[in-house]
Amino acid sequence: MVSFITSRQLKGLIENQRKDFQVVDLRREDFARDHITNAWHVPVTAQITEKQLNQLIKGLSDTFSSSQFVKVIFHCTGSKNRGPKVAAKFETYLQEEDITSKFESCILVGGFYAWETHCRESNLKLIVSG
Repeated sequence: MVSFITSRQLKGLIENQRKDFQVVDLRREDFARDHITNAWHVPVTAQITEKQLNQLIKGLSDTFSSSQFVKVIFHCTGSKNRGPKVAAKFETYLQEEDITSKFESCILVGGFYAWETHCRESNLKLIVSG
């Protein structure tokens, strides 16, 4: 099941230097301008392709230990369209491949807009500018 994470919760993961999550930014050209610290860029137009999905899974498997449970946090600009679609497809893939014990598919509530607003209001420096 796809879960949700708020900007405040993500901020806590980053500030506590947790190593059990990966943010995946689905925005296209906006990523170059600014993005969440340590986010991976997987530019998606409408839906993630099989090639992108396979590359993402490989990247996650190569980056995180096989015994580690990892939250994969997807977002787009507002996380109303691409973010939820990709998170759902990722979750389906996890179920089909029987690897739900390794990864959790999450959506950043409000997407990058909410993150940017939260950082601005909290005077945080958790956005990387291009």
